Amino acid sequence: MDVTFEGDNTVLMATVARAVVDGRRGAVSPGTPPPPPPPLPPGGVCADPAWLLALARWREDALATELAAALAAAGPGRGGAAAAWDSRLDRAVELGRARADVETIAALLAAASACPPDARPAMAALASAHGLARAERAGAVLVAAGALGPDGAAGLAQLRAAANAVYHALTAGGKASPALKLVDGWGIPDHLIGAPIAFDWRKIGEGEGEAPLK
Repeated sequence: MDVTFEGDNTVLMATVARAVVDGRRGAVSPGTPPPPPPPLPPGGVCADPAWLLALARWREDALATELAAALAAAGPGRGGAAAAWDSRLDRAVELGRARADVETIAALLAAASACPPDARPAMAALASAHGLARAERAGAVLVAAGALGPDGAAGLAQLRAAANAVYHALTAGGKASPALKLVDGWGIPDHLIGAPIAFDWRKIGEGEGEAPLK
């Protein structure tokens, strides 16, 4: 668990988790139960980004409470809280990811509120797509806690169906698709969008007197 490589930065996630847990150590006692998940929307699992943000916040709160309670029960010292933490590094990494999910979904929702009106539907869909992708990533945690309803398999299927619907809505419409409008909104210069590396890195240097990269 204590290895950082490529894009899988488990050390960073565990460090984030430690900061979150340390912030509530004094407020959580041994045996403190995790909070209940947020209620499902009236229609069940859906793509509402506000609910997906509440779901991510609950994951963070539940995991932080679980870890803080375990450390409180273990007591001080290398054989106590430190050992309890080391034995729960997988949960710590999940907590770090949940904290990151809260930040990113909230930032996307804030951007959707602040952007020009014609871009808001696409930005809201992007917030939904990201929230759904992160919820799918945490599917096992959500099902185990009953956060997707009493029938976990059915809730997970609803989650995936909602994700597929949002992905399709973002990419449908050809040149008028919301995804392309988002690219325009990010202000990426045309010469970068049309650069060879955007399509095939092997073509970099072709036509400029350089041999293509192999």
